[in-house]
Amino acid sequence: SLDYHLPLAYPHWAVGRWLYVQRLRANGFLDVARGRSAGISGERNYRNVGLDASVLFNVLRLRTPLEAGVRVVVDTYTQELVVEPLAFSIRL
Repeated sequence: SLDYHLPLAYPHWAVGRWLYVQRLRANGFLDVARGRSAGISGERNYRNVGLDASVLFNVLRLRTPLEAGVRVVVDTYTQELVVEPLAFSIRL
């Protein structure tokens, strides 16, 4: 497994009093494994590559920042693209 985390930007964008964006962040990853499944003869290589993108923001001038994001994964074996929401979190 290989991960690389990086902050993309600290834009400090404000949309009136409704939304304040503090940080844009990304995480690139690559997972490689070799395994065997029940009912399938022989071993198989499993590889996934993807990107997580998230935003740290405040709403309605609240002091507690919130974080939300999306994960995009490509399964290189099936050539399937999967898009998932990342867990919504409250930074205390």
